[in-house]
Parts: sequence; C-alpha cells; structure tokens
Amino acid sequence: MNYHPEIKFYKCLNDYPSRFPLEARKGYALIGRSNVGKSSLINSLANSTIARVSNTPGKTITINYYIVDGNWYIIDLPGYGYAKRSHEIRTRWDEIMSRFWKNNKTDIKGLILIDARHIPNKLDLDTLMWLNDNQISYIVVANKTDKLNSSENQRLNARIRDSYGIEENLLFKTSMLKKTGINELLDYMMKSIAKTEV
Repeated sequence: MNYHPEIKFYKCLNDYPSRFPLEARKGYALIGRSNVGKSSLINSLANSTIARVSNTPGKTITINYYIVDGNWYIIDLPGYGYAKRSHEIRTRWDEIMSRFWKNNKTDIKGLILIDARHIPNKLDLDTLMWLNDNQISYIVVANKTDKLNSSENQRLNARIRDSYGIEENLLFKTSMLKKTGINELLDYMMKSIAKTEV
C-alpha cells in the first residue's frame, strides 16, 4: 500500500448515552478481550501513538472513536472478559454493547482481535455467536503471530477457520511487534469501506 491514511483521535464516549449521537459514518469497531492489544493495533494502523495502552486492562469502560482521513471511523470498544470487573460493571458492558450495535450495525463492521497463541474460550465464542445472530459483518485479526513457530503458523489458518467458521479471505495475521500484516489489513479495511460508499 503506497498511501497511508491520516488517523486521528476523534472522541471518547464515557457517559453511556442512550444514543450515540455522532455523525453517521462507516467504519470498523474493534472487539476483543481486555488485554488482547486493541490500542496497540490502532497505534500500528496509524503508525503513531494515538491510543493509550492501559497498564490496567478492564479498569474503565469507554468507547474511543478515531477518524480516518476525516471520512470513516475506527472504534475501540471496551474489552470483554476481564475477571476483576464487578458484576455490575460486566452487566453495564453488556448493555453498552447491545446499545452500540443497535444504533450502528448497518454502518459499522466488527474487527475481532484475537491472540494467535490461544484457542477461543466460551466468552469468545459467545461473542461470535451474538454477532452472527445479529447479522453483524466482521473480520478476524490474529495478532502476536511472531510468538508462533513455523508449524504453528502453518496450522493457524485452519485452526481459526474451524473455531470461528470464517472464510480465509476474512482472516488477517499480524504482529504489532514486527509490524507484519498491518498494511495488508489497513488496505482491506480502506477498500471495504470504499465499496460500501459506492
């Protein structure tokens, strides 16, 4: 990809409005466990440190919007599955996610970020089932592929395809550490947004 877009922080929503009153734009919402590295992915896509990487995953529930070329969103949703959250906070997380997708599912696609080293747990699969049941389009990004040996890397596609039931053209393998797969992912995101705007 010869052209690199401008990605900027746009807005943080932390008051849990009943509606999300931002301009209607296309985009991708990042979905994943609290410590999976969504902020690091945003920084890699932007080629700049625009998202703060928290030392205490799961501590806050905010929805952070980033805008790409002033045209479409990358949205960092609160991470799920953090064990130290109270029951009340976990319940509120469920409410916020349902409300967010109710208001955005025609414009926003999901980007499920996973750790390539681990098989999905029940919460991962429940999240996937919820997206499927609500007809929300998504892609899967397997990060930390640098932690896999060659044979594990070769088996990765089949393992994720079997676990998530996703076509291989919707699976992307990245390493934020080695900066591999980032350009290919960003190129796909930009092209898919452009197609929906035609």
